[in-house]
Amino acid sequence: VTDELPATSGKLPREAAARWLSAAFFELLSWWIEQHTPMPPTELAALFNDLAQPVWPAQALDPAVPPI
Repeated sequence: VTDELPATSGKLPREAAARWLSAAFFELLSWWIEQHTPMPPTELAALFNDLAQPVWPAQALDPAVPPI
């Protein structure tokens, strides 16, 4: 994850952002598994992208998104 992050994420240290994203993804997966009627994996991925957007720019999450 760290290598995928931009060299700088504003005031966020790169390593801290990588750890936060990894933990957030794991917790989101845990939540998804616990659901009685889980959403499709593509919706889960979109949800993670929306939640991670402030830390990880869209072009890092989806190469099809043009840089801002």
